[in-house]
Amino acid sequence: MRDDSEAVSVETLADASGRLQRATWAALRLVSSDALTAGVGATLPRIADYRERLGVGSGTVQQALRLLQETGSLRTVARGHLGRRIEELQVGRIWDLAGLPPVRVLLPPRGPREVRAMTRYVADHLSALGVPHAVGFSRGADRRLEAVRRGEADLAMVSSGVGGGGASLGPGVRVAAVHDEGTFYAEGQVVVLRRANSVPRAGVRVAIDPSSRDQRRITEAEFPRGSGVAYVPVDFPRVPVAILEGVVDTGVWHRMQTLIPPELAGLSEAPLSSPAARAIVRESSSAVLVVATARTELEAVLRDLRPAGLRRAVTAELAPPVGGDEVELDWTV
Repeated sequence: MRDDSEAVSVETLADASGRLQRATWAALRLVSSDALTAGVGATLPRIADYRERLGVGSGTVQQALRLLQETGSLRTVARGHLGRRIEELQVGRIWDLAGLPPVRVLLPPRGPREVRAMTRYVADHLSALGVPHAVGFSRGADRRLEAVRRGEADLAMVSSGVGGGGASLGPGVRVAAVHDEGTFYAEGQVVVLRRANSVPRAGVRVAIDPSSRDQRRITEAEFPRGSGVAYVPVDFPRVPVAILEGVVDTGVWHRMQTLIPPELAGLSEAPLSSPAARAIVRESSSAVLVVATARTELEAVLRDLRPAGLRRAVTAELAPPVGGDEVELDWTV
């Protein structure tokens, strides 16, 4: 059996491309997509079914199947009128040969250790399969979901506060995997940040991020409206900067690695004091992977994506560094 991560040789691709005509290419793309969606052990439609769907001759479909088999991308066994059973599927090879577009993954903003773990978890999995991909970062779960709905991203990660519990994600998006608790917000990573030795006073200015559904809910629970606070719009990751610049007095912050630790910058961290705020963090703490329903071939990517892998990645990321290890920094106060 050949390794999924092996690329199809240039000579093989050039030879295959030279033999493809437009109709054969359409058949190749459709068979490839069906195989990736169905997976090993499933049955592909009959050649007659492809002929009807594509409006091509049987020879065109058979040529597409031969190309997939000759390049080691797909191995099937004929089952007569039932179609062809998939015996072996090399995801990376079939992706290359069919010319399928890269998988676009959209994650929360860089910085928090959980996001660093998500990045490695997703990128390592796609690389192991040999599937081309691009990882981007965007603030606000609603923005990430909208990007998937618009076809600007294929996979996105949101919290269980947004994508859990059967929440409606809108047309064109579905939940692909719900990960363990603590994979989006690990224990103790959401804190209240303020200047060290600051004295509580009336009219305290509190940072709130209108684009972050989670941060907004946590902030409103920790600093309720009508309690003498004034909300000031601030991007979630920039809460420390806003405090240091005197724009706000305090705010809820998702801890992240910084070049200068907050305590050395004159800031202090404190746990959330409101039971309601802590409850929101708990119910929102699981990472939820969502997928564009239009790209059915992504089933081949999701099929072997083990949710437990993200828990291990987050645990490793949060572990104290071993002496001498370098720390990669994503964000600076």
